[in-house]
Amino acid sequence: MTDYQNEILDLFDDARHDGQESKGRRYIRWRFIRGLEKDLTTNFMEKTRGNVDTSFYLRHVFSYQLRNIEDGTVILYYKNQGSPWINRLAEAEEWLSEEETKRLDHDKIERPSTKWEFVSFFNVDLKVVIDRQPLLGAGSLPDWLRNLAHGGAMAALDTYKDNLCLWRCIAVHRGARVDRSTKAAHGLVKSFFKLKTMPTDWPKTSLDELDKVERHLNQGTAFSDWLGIRVYEPERGEEVVWHLR
Repeated sequence: MTDYQNEILDLFDDARHDGQESKGRRYIRWRFIRGLEKDLTTNFMEKTRGNVDTSFYLRHVFSYQLRNIEDGTVILYYKNQGSPWINRLAEAEEWLSEEETKRLDHDKIERPSTKWEFVSFFNVDLKVVIDRQPLLGAGSLPDWLRNLAHGGAMAALDTYKDNLCLWRCIAVHRGARVDRSTKAAHGLVKSFFKLKTMPTDWPKTSLDELDKVERHLNQGTAFSDWLGIRVYEPERGEEVVWHLR
């Protein structure tokens, strides 16, 4: 990096690339290369609000130049920090503000040793890793998806603003009426998380925890009665295709 440092800097010193977006199937990333000496929380939140409507977690990644005070060598150093799972945009803004405050504190910035001094920031990236659960308060299912739930084989449980969708599904599967599934869901989730009182915000259950949910619900039951959970995601085209996730 030392031999080509100036060429790389010239390449990135172009306003057209600032805020550049790249996407994958389950992530969106924005890269900023200008104005890096200011807090970028507002910039990142503007991008996030306009593009994300499900729960997610964040990777706050930035690189900066360090100079060796003995021989003048310049290197790029990287810092990568991940957030907890986020259900509300306000949580993202609070976390990003804290990370940006840390980034801008040059005295505390990470370096290989005291022989390296901070020169300047090179780029700052925000990567949003998207979950499949809507953000709290994001609203109901789209009509095309809700209209698939007809007859007794499928039910839409999207009219609640909490984290109990999985538990209502289990309650309905066990025989609870759709319009009376909340009480049964409360009992299931309290048992799983060992809650003694009703929380203000019900804890979220991620896809990675489904095996634990199955084990918990199947304790003490005959193998033939064990519950197995499968999660499918619909993709709308000429016809709806369901992908096992």
